[in-house]
Amino acid sequence: MPRSPNILALGMVALMAPATTGDVNPSAARATPPRVVPNDNRSAAGTLKDGVLTLRLVAQPAVWRPEGPDGPDLPIYAFAEEGKSPRVPGPLVRVPIGTELRISIRNAVAEPLRMYGLLDRPANKPDSVDVPPGHTTVFRIRAGLAGTYFYYARTSRDTFPFGQHADGQLSGAIIIDTIGAPQPANDRVFVVGLWRGRETPFGTPVERREEVLVFNGLAWPHTERLAYTVGDTLHWRFVNTTRRGHPLHLHGFYYRVEARGTVLRDTVYPAPARRTVVTEHLPRGTTMAMSWSPHTAGNWLFHCHLVEHISGKSRPSALYPSAKANHGPAGHAVHDMSGLVMGIHVRPRPNAPAAAVDSPRRRLRLFVNERPNVYGRASAYAFVLQEGEREPSADSLRLPGSTITLVRGEPAAITVINRAREPVSVHWHGIELESYFDGVGGWSGIATRLAPPIAPGDSFIARMTPPRAGTFIYHTHAHELAQMGGGLYAPLLVLEPGQRRDTTTDRVLLLSTSGPLAQSPPNVNGDTTPAPLELRKGTTYRLRFIAIAPTDVKVIRLWADTVLQRWRPVAKDGAALPPQQVRARPAHLVMGTGETWDVEVTPTESRDLALEILTLGRVGLAPIRTRIPVHVRD
Repeated sequence: MPRSPNILALGMVALMAPATTGDVNPSAARATPPRVVPNDNRSAAGTLKDGVLTLRLVAQPAVWRPEGPDGPDLPIYAFAEEGKSPRVPGPLVRVPIGTELRISIRNAVAEPLRMYGLLDRPANKPDSVDVPPGHTTVFRIRAGLAGTYFYYARTSRDTFPFGQHADGQLSGAIIIDTIGAPQPANDRVFVVGLWRGRETPFGTPVERREEVLVFNGLAWPHTERLAYTVGDTLHWRFVNTTRRGHPLHLHGFYYRVEARGTVLRDTVYPAPARRTVVTEHLPRGTTMAMSWSPHTAGNWLFHCHLVEHISGKSRPSALYPSAKANHGPAGHAVHDMSGLVMGIHVRPRPNAPAAAVDSPRRRLRLFVNERPNVYGRASAYAFVLQEGEREPSADSLRLPGSTITLVRGEPAAITVINRAREPVSVHWHGIELESYFDGVGGWSGIATRLAPPIAPGDSFIARMTPPRAGTFIYHTHAHELAQMGGGLYAPLLVLEPGQRRDTTTDRVLLLSTSGPLAQSPPNVNGDTTPAPLELRKGTTYRLRFIAIAPTDVKVIRLWADTVLQRWRPVAKDGAALPPQQVRARPAHLVMGTGETWDVEVTPTESRDLALEILTLGRVGLAPIRTRIPVHVRD
């Protein structure tokens, strides 16, 4: 059998083996496509025997219902094991390290199929193999490095690596396990998928503006409900085969980032280098392994923090119909959220004693204000903290909202008074607290004790005792596109007992947008043209970066002319970084919404610098550059 140059470039030990020739059977192409079965990635595909995995896959037309059995039909291409139903995501490939994989791909669609990711691990460069319509290609590869990987295919000939239309779900996970290490009982694999509507090559027309994002083939509220017990040890893997990055946020708890990787190789961090986060940005085409343990019972969420990826109210009516109805005071999470969301139910330990209730030593009053027609027809919103005996005026606005400062270990009670015209809920992002106060109306809580959304004219008391000092955020968790886009977010700082914050050396830089539209002008602390930073040579400054723009990613760099400066990251999401990561490094950060970073900067000479903030919106939109002059003087 002649060798293919593409296959040799991949380092495979065997090659393409066409099983058939010619086009797909026309009558078969006109047959009703089979229905997709959502793949929860619990069962590995193929047959593993004597160190060899044999797996026969077919790419074929299929009909997919990401919103459950009563949702709309979406015509797509999907992978299936031969003789079985098509799956979204594609069948899970899971083998021990050292396994030889013999995977055949049969192309049963009427377009050329370009396969990626079926190559030896580790790999140094990507490559692809074309499978013509009606042909079969056999790949023989070796699982040489443990980790989280994936395979995917394209039918469109655009130059982007990942599909989004009919071929957007042609992907699946590859897990290579370490020999001798037991697979954790709560090890789960989640593939992030994207579909965007258009005229498909084999189905009915759909509108271009329709979009659906899924975890393991399903969109919230139809995603899997995860159930655990306090104290469980959980290990999750994520694969992002979409065209967007996703800042993945866990409510109520921290998780440890154990590994990050790509389609080519995976990097497992040594235990001392695993940072603790509540939000981690997962760029397109990357993987992540994480672990965590719930310590508080209740209902929690895990979701992408890009508002357009979770907000049902931003979706067209053909998809997410439940979000279009008026559910009154019903749960925001179930009825108003959609897409990349998973619900988590944490049960208490059997016979666990009731948690002690601390008497608040700090009491605050926080007002939610609204001013209509500020951004065209859209309202501006603000969190305004009462200072002194008088309540703030009903039309007063702050962008960003009032900074709340708490003390580690000190019980606090914050009364939120809603003056807006629609219900709100306030999420205390990154704070470990009782589920009832987490801030998702109709969801937060346990059993039948669920926190309601805060109705117009009503109030709610959130109680918390922050267990760690750091940089956090509080923001709305209701109608996020309008309310968060309209300004309903603010910094939340927790200090050590007895600590006094010197605002001349301790600076907050909250990065967001000016209005609810996807390409609203970016701002820093509410200003689209922020004032220069005045620094002193030899003085150490703590810069607290908070990214809370609803729909974009921020790239932050500190320059002297064209030379990147150095700074020392010290904390992420309010948690101190591992000592191995607390070191001077080039002044460069990539932040997804919902992330915070604390860095220390000590200027060593008097000169002018520039803090550059690059706002990256949707794919295809030009980035927006904001430059803040930084003047360093003696």
